[in-house]
Amino acid sequence: MRLRAHGHQPGRRTARPQGVPLERNSSAKPLGDVNGARLLLDRSLALGDERAAFRLAETYDPSVLAERGLRVEGDAAKARTLYLRASGKR
Repeated sequence: MRLRAHGHQPGRRTARPQGVPLERNSSAKPLGDVNGARLLLDRSLALGDERAAFRLAETYDPSVLAERGLRVEGDAAKARTLYLRASGKR
């Protein structure tokens, strides 16, 4: 007997919802996987999910990284640019 995932049809590709990379990122950041979070958020942003800009900015913001106890190099200029994009001021 073969089991199929609910709603899955072999050979048919379905469009990925726009927020999927952002949602997956929710589990990456608490674990301290900042580089992984950056990749997923960057992809979300590239796919047009503007909500990702603020969260991506946080992964580069040296004060946020220090506050969370993450030993990852920040980039204040990049964070500032992304915060501006998130606010709609690009």
